[in-house]
Amino acid sequence: MASSAINRNTGERVTAKKLQDEGGDFSGPWECEGCGAEMHLVAPEAGKFKVTVHFRASGGHAANCNSDGSGVATRKGGEKITKRTRTKVSPAQIILRFPKLRRQRSGNGKSEGGEIAEDSYVIGDSAETAAGEHVSNITTLQPVAELYCFNPDKREVELEIERCPMGTMDTLFKELEKSSGYVRLSRKVYFAPIRFMGAELESCPYVVYLHREIRLPQENAARGRVFYQLKLDFAKSSDRTRNIWRKQLSEAVAFQKRYWRGIEEEQMYAFFLGDQDSNTPSRFIIRDHREICLLKFDRDVIANL
Repeated sequence: MASSAINRNTGERVTAKKLQDEGGDFSGPWECEGCGAEMHLVAPEAGKFKVTVHFRASGGHAANCNSDGSGVATRKGGEKITKRTRTKVSPAQIILRFPKLRRQRSGNGKSEGGEIAEDSYVIGDSAETAAGEHVSNITTLQPVAELYCFNPDKREVELEIERCPMGTMDTLFKELEKSSGYVRLSRKVYFAPIRFMGAELESCPYVVYLHREIRLPQENAARGRVFYQLKLDFAKSSDRTRNIWRKQLSEAVAFQKRYWRGIEEEQMYAFFLGDQDSNTPSRFIIRDHREICLLKFDRDVIANL
């Protein structure tokens, strides 16, 4: 039994117990923290049978996913539910797809108020695979990024991403590098440490700068350089999603500031699938919160990225 899951609409991690205690929309949609499998809430209103409220995968978890709530025995004879520390999906192929954001519809088929209320998604059919092969369909970037970072031996796994050439994790993940002058980059999953200076988080779109610079002629910019930036334009997301990301970005910026002061030993990285701005090549525009994640690493992990 899984005690928690991710809300696909908001990206928020929610525990089953909290849902039961506080009420709310039990329908989700929910997904597994580790492999992105579709989940549903079980026994939120348990009665005489005293079933513990939990999440259950609708069609099964990915191979080696340890977010299914498997328990370990305790000294007192009870059972402790294990918590995921790192993603352990281990498929032969990964398909990273982002179902399109849709306007919610009322019963008469019209958009409620003509505005986007909460995010809702249409999940495509599972990929067809040959017998004996395992393909993992994942709808958020984070579990794939974690697999890339913490399992270097899995980087030859085939990876399919929308609007990207077919390749492996090794070819479709790339660290953003410093450059001399503006360069046009191909669509991939880029990653780089964030900067704690210059962030604009008061209102959406949010802006965060990366610790990767572009060297320019002295007359073109102050001190002859500009920093790459991420512009998170979540116009199609709900207010709740935007607020969650504003909080996450604020915490990440504060964490990175402590790192540069020598307080933290880990460093905060951003992984993203953004589109380079045609007018400002130093800017990546991210319009879907599922196409970005923030991860912190120690020196040993950074050395193997």
